[in-house]
Amino acid sequence: LAYTPGAQIDHYEIISMLGHGGMSRVYLARDLHNQGTVVLKFPNDDLIGNVGVYERYKREAEIGNRVNHPNIQHMLNTGEKRSDEYLVMEYIKGRTLREVLEEHGGKPLLTSEALRYVMQICDALVYCHDHGIFHRDITPENIMVEDDGHIKLIDFGVALLEGARRVTWRGLTGTVGTPDYMSPEQIKGERGAASSDVYATGVILYEMLSGHPPFEGENVFAVMNQHATQDPPSI
Repeated sequence: LAYTPGAQIDHYEIISMLGHGGMSRVYLARDLHNQGTVVLKFPNDDLIGNVGVYERYKREAEIGNRVNHPNIQHMLNTGEKRSDEYLVMEYIKGRTLREVLEEHGGKPLLTSEALRYVMQICDALVYCHDHGIFHRDITPENIMVEDDGHIKLIDFGVALLEGARRVTWRGLTGTVGTPDYMSPEQIKGERGAASSDVYATGVILYEMLSGHPPFEGENVFAVMNQHATQDPPSI
């Protein structure tokens, strides 16, 4: 079920759809209690009955309840009763880091700008790792840049919570992540943890400083093989 603008669920009014992926639908909405703008994230209907997907959804909610950091998207109104399964999150006004990189048209960012972004990413990750949370999908798409240069980490949909059992589901193997930013251990099918986030952050820093990721190939398998077997070429 896709909601149309003006539709209401509980005390939220849908403004527009922000995105639709394999696992979830994301909407911009208005909280009718305070007229604030929020983001609603629904697991896709065809996956609700899948135990693995439901576990991931619950884990993302649990992680959202645990984290409180200025460089991480906030989960909102966590204690309320809802008529459906969805997450309510802070609306971040800005662009993804991917959009920032694309605006530069393959040219490097200013070193000072790249370092300002990466230091904030590191601050967020240190906080996560100290709390036993590993994002495992650090990419330019999952980093929001606000107009003042402040960044926020988003989308803990494949995050790992220390001590939690492994979750897999049909349509996705135990390997999670985005090929251009996946660590060698993730490519080999390991769970990935702090080192995976550190590796992906290094790849992003490389891309910001050079204008392109360290490894490029004809397909995802070629890129993944390079991550697993080669050192990145010198900038």
